[in-house]
Amino acid sequence: MPQNYSKPKGSRRGQKQFKPDPEKFLYNVDTLWYTFDALNYDAVMQQGLLDKLQTGKMLAEEGSYMDYVQMDLERYDYPVTFEIQASGQAPVYAFSIRNHDMAFYFARRRRDDGTYPIKVQINQFKLWEMGMHDAYQESLYVLAELGFECEATKPNRIDLCVHSDQWDWRFSDFKVFSWPMNFKRDNQPDFVRLDPHTDGFGTVYFGDRSRCQLRIYNKSKEIKDKRKDYFLDLYERRGMDVDRVWNVEFEIRRDYMRDFANMATGETRVFDSMDYLLRYDGLSMLWTYLVTRFVHDSAFWRVLQQGDPDKFVQCKNYLFRLRDIDTEKRREVAQIRGRLQKLVLNEELPPDADMMIEAMKKFVMMCEDYEDETERDFPEEVRKKRKRYMDIQMLKLLLSEKRKTTDDMNVLHTMQAEREALKIMRAREVRYMGEEKELMDKNKIKTPARQGSQNECGNIDE
Repeated sequence: MPQNYSKPKGSRRGQKQFKPDPEKFLYNVDTLWYTFDALNYDAVMQQGLLDKLQTGKMLAEEGSYMDYVQMDLERYDYPVTFEIQASGQAPVYAFSIRNHDMAFYFARRRRDDGTYPIKVQINQFKLWEMGMHDAYQESLYVLAELGFECEATKPNRIDLCVHSDQWDWRFSDFKVFSWPMNFKRDNQPDFVRLDPHTDGFGTVYFGDRSRCQLRIYNKSKEIKDKRKDYFLDLYERRGMDVDRVWNVEFEIRRDYMRDFANMATGETRVFDSMDYLLRYDGLSMLWTYLVTRFVHDSAFWRVLQQGDPDKFVQCKNYLFRLRDIDTEKRREVAQIRGRLQKLVLNEELPPDADMMIEAMKKFVMMCEDYEDETERDFPEEVRKKRKRYMDIQMLKLLLSEKRKTTDDMNVLHTMQAEREALKIMRAREVRYMGEEKELMDKNKIKTPARQGSQNECGNIDE
C-alpha cells in the first residue's frame, strides 16, 4: 500500500490501524527570491559601489582574480564576504555578488518602470538553518550595511514544501488526484522515470514553472543523487524512515501571487508584498490555498490541508552548517585515502614504518613545495573560505584563529617543524660554505682539490 502511516489508531477486527503522524511532516520554504527597492539606490552606487562592482566583474571575466565585498554584521565576529561574479541577470541586473548562503543582483541604476534595482536569492541551506523570516531579515541587514534604505520589497519566487515518509507515492495514486484544469483541459501531469512494472516514478510535475508548479518527487533518492546528506540527520531526529521520504513542493512566481485578494478583508494584491507574505499567518494562508486547489483523496493530504501558521514560522534550526561540513568530510575520506596511498606506492620504506604517517609526511612536504612555488598561503585561504559562510560558529574568531589542535594534528605539526628545521640547517650549510670559500679566496688559501690539480700541472711542466 502507498501509505506508511505510523501513528497508532487502535484496531479493527483484530488488525492494528494507523494514521498519519503529524510529527513526521517537515514544512519549510525551500527557495526564496525577492526584489528590493531603495530611493537612495543611485546615490549609494555612485559613492563607490558601482566602480567596485565594475572592476570586480572585469577581473572575474578575465579569470585572474576574484574581488569581493565585505561588511560587518552584528551577528558575526568576522566580516561577511561576498565574491563579485562575472555576470548578473540580463537584461536588468548587470552585477552580482554571492557566497554560499545568499546572492545579490544589482542594476546599473534605479528604473522608473516599477522594476526594483536589487534582486536577492537566499539559498536552501540558509532557509533550513534559520527559517525564512530570520534569513530574510539577515539579507536586509546586508543591504543596510551597503548603505541602501529599504523602500519596498516584493516576492519574486518562493518554493513551499513538506517532506514526509507517511506516503510512498505511486503512479496509480493519481487516479484520485485533482488539479486546476485549463480551458483546453490539456494540462496533464508529466511523469519522469515512470516504471510500469513497479508503478513507481521519480518526479511528477503539475503546471507551469512560469506561474505555479506542483512537484512531487522521491526526496530520499535526490539526497543520494545530489549528496545532500545533511537532511539525513534531520530525518533521523524526527524518527522518519530516511529511505522513504517524499517531497511535495509548490514553486510559485510573482505573476501568480500578485493577483491574490483577501475576501474577508477586501484587501487586493495581498501577496505582492513581502510584508504580507511574512506576517504570522501569511505563508500558511498561501499553502492552504494551494493544497485545496490540488487535492489527493487521502488522510495524508488532509493533514496537509490543516491550517496552522506555526508550520512555516517554527522552521529554524533544522540544519547546521558545521554538521554539513563534517558530513562532507566523511564522504571524502575514501578519495583522500586513495590519494595518500599513491604517494608511497613506489617508495622504499623501513619495515617498521607507519605507511599512513609516511604518506602524510610526503603530502605535507609536497604542499610546502607547492606553496613556495606558487606563493600561496594555506591558513589565509582557509580563513577566506570561512568568511564565505554566513554562520556564527564558522565566523567566530576563536574557531578560526585560536582553536587548539588535536593530538592527531600534532603529528603533522611535528613534521612541519622538522621540515622547517631541515630548511634552516641547509641554509646555514650553504651560507657557511659560501663564507668559507670567500675567506679562502681572500687569504689566497687553496682548497685541497685546487692544490692537487696544480701539483699535477707542475709535474707535467717539470
